[in-house]
Amino acid sequence: MPRIEVHTDYSHQDTAVSLAVQNVIGQFIYPTGTGKTLIQARTIAEHVAIKPGFGLYVVLAPRILLARQLFMDIHVELTQKRRQDCSYFSLHSGKAVDFKDALGHDIEDADDVDEIIDLSIMLREAGITQTSFSSGTSLAKVRDAVDRARVANVPLVICSTYHSMMILKGFAIDVLLSDEAHHLVSPEFSAGHTLTASKRFFFTASRRVTAGRAGLGMNNPVTFGPILDMLNGAQAVARKLIVRPRLHYVEIAQIIEEGAEHNADIVAIEKAFKKHQMMTGALAPKLLISCRGSQHLNLVLEQTDNFEKLRRVTPGLQVFSILSGKENVRIDGVLVTREEWFKRLRGLRDHESCLILHYDIISEGIDVPGITGIMPLRNLSSSKFLQTNGRSSRLHAIDREADVPVEGIDWVASYVKPYSWVIVPCYANLGDDIKSTIEDHVGHLRDFGWVPDEDVISTTAGGDAEPELVQDLVDRKRRLPKFMSDILNVSQRLEDQEATDLLVETLRKESYDQLRERLLGAA
Repeated sequence: MPRIEVHTDYSHQDTAVSLAVQNVIGQFIYPTGTGKTLIQARTIAEHVAIKPGFGLYVVLAPRILLARQLFMDIHVELTQKRRQDCSYFSLHSGKAVDFKDALGHDIEDADDVDEIIDLSIMLREAGITQTSFSSGTSLAKVRDAVDRARVANVPLVICSTYHSMMILKGFAIDVLLSDEAHHLVSPEFSAGHTLTASKRFFFTASRRVTAGRAGLGMNNPVTFGPILDMLNGAQAVARKLIVRPRLHYVEIAQIIEEGAEHNADIVAIEKAFKKHQMMTGALAPKLLISCRGSQHLNLVLEQTDNFEKLRRVTPGLQVFSILSGKENVRIDGVLVTREEWFKRLRGLRDHESCLILHYDIISEGIDVPGITGIMPLRNLSSSKFLQTNGRSSRLHAIDREADVPVEGIDWVASYVKPYSWVIVPCYANLGDDIKSTIEDHVGHLRDFGWVPDEDVISTTAGGDAEPELVQDLVDRKRRLPKFMSDILNVSQRLEDQEATDLLVETLRKESYDQLRERLLGAA
């Protein structure tokens, strides 16, 4: 088949920045992994270019880790790339980000002082003399940062968590950017709409609406404005921004016992990881596991001795675990700082395998390249599922520049990481709540171009049996376990409903066109 070099289509980023310059309020709805953070950084940079000198630019995020990541990305775009004098303030309870930390971003070894000094000298030679970094959660510190930036006549960028944002009440914000903006729908954070801002824009991959247009939901045009631009999952896949999802159902013989769920889950993790390894080919598996809670995660680790059985068949396997609190961040059972944890996770090479166990820390916004699949061990809400899946849907760096066939995308032949794997352990006593969750997940994945005949893999036998395409099992008239029949029935119902909706819409449009023609003819 002839091939042509087709690069990732980032045109939506240019569109978003242009629309942010032209408008004062609105929403940008893009799937995870399509570059929302870069859009926010460029939006600030463009507004600074239009209005040089002092200005207050605020970015909101739900978590400290994400706020810090946004901080660094904005610094790279605004100061390192555009050579713009700018002050920065971190408004959250996390560790202060100092000058060395900021300049160390994108340097392979942030501890290499010589490189950091060279970069700081380069910035000063380029006229970057007023750049400063500070942090805190007190009103006095924010006022001091604002006053110093105003005196220096440079922009001030504040990266804040939603928990700390109300400290900014009363300040005149030029541009307010809300990342993971669906959090503003909750009563806990809806007060964020009372912050004074000349412009405000909302970014999310999982738009959340409520009943009525006057409620807290993102369908309220007064508080959230119109949708300025959006991409659905299938469009993002077609533009080569993210990879297509595939479901891999792994049959687990163990029965889940109430109060001892971890016993069955340990078996599920070990079996699923081995089967996942069969599907990732030359790329070592990196599996993100959503645990049922902090106690559940700790029980899993305690009773596996950090998965020593898996280590015997997968030499070099690393186990990352993270929960809230300084005492719950570990690599291979050893306590580390969060900074070290993320540095080592991001530094993993293609040939290195890992398990990443968390409860709710890295499901939103945090960019951890290289994750090959996700494995939810608990029922995830629609937004949590989409956010978690987004951790594995990001393109491999090599695939961003790969060539693809002229007719269609030959994912397996073209990509180092062709799919985003969603691994679902199916226990002997699969409950109605899990079935309902699977139905929700299947519905969401259909929006990403997921095709049941092509994108469902099943491991229905024990031992070393290879995972099989469900359609192949059906074609060979193999008996499917009940859980798989239930899943296929879900897919069929969704397909039938989509076909019905399309037919109804077509008939409605035809009726409208016929009515319009008659009216025009009568006139």
